[in-house]
Amino acid sequence: MVFFYTSDFETSIKELISKKKLGYFSCNEDIKCVFNEMNFNEIWNFRDNILDFQPYRLIKTRIPNSGQNLSKRDGFRLLFIANKDKESITFLYVFPKKGKYAKINVTEKEIEKFIQNYSSEVKNNSLKVTEF
Repeated sequence: MVFFYTSDFETSIKELISKKKLGYFSCNEDIKCVFNEMNFNEIWNFRDNILDFQPYRLIKTRIPNSGQNLSKRDGFRLLFIANKDKESITFLYVFPKKGKYAKINVTEKEIEKFIQNYSSEVKNNSLKVTEF
């Protein structure tokens, strides 16, 4: 299984990691902990499926925030696309649920933008690979 990320994800995670005093610094490691020991089918079958457009699935999942000692419920939200044909995961965006930079949710417009940027980066072969 291969893990990719978009420029939107890179921007969002860099911003969170830079907020060390706010407890967001653990975001990258917390994501790794969730995905490190899973196989593709387990990820594909996450119950937090937002949109299904075969062979792709847009999923929003909960990630605990160890930097603030928060559970999945209060931690981060991660948007990603799973590609069944290639058994790949592409991280689109991450945001905190609690704290100074908390968001309640992403809007439909934001989701459309993330999907458009993903499509563009796939077309331009500019997705970046991350290792777990």
